Amino acid sequence: MKPGEDGKDVPEFLFQSRTPEAAARQLAMVLAWLTECELATLEGISTRKSTPKHELARHEAICRDAIRHCAELNVAPKGFGMQTLPRLKKELAKRRAKGAEIERPDRDVLDSHTA
Repeated sequence: MKPGEDGKDVPEFLFQSRTPEAAARQLAMVLAWLTECELATLEGISTRKSTPKHELARHEAICRDAIRHCAELNVAPKGFGMQTLPRLKKELAKRRAKGAEIERPDRDVLDSHTA
């Protein structure tokens, strides 16, 4: 039976075989890894001349939101096997450097990709 098919919420299913802390750690690692993947995608498409502007803008927005969530949840830039995620680490460091001055997350992230 797949999660959610038995009428139970998917989050409840996540906690059946592990502690809430273990599930939270795994979800944080997944968020960090997926954010790194999306940052790598953005990096790749931003160097192509043929990338449509709307596609670039969509990926930038996804990255902004993912980075904001990582920062708000204090997610470490570590992926599976605890490897460092360099793109996410760099973006989180930029956020920390700006500190409380950040009013809108989209102003301080991904500035190297928007020109």
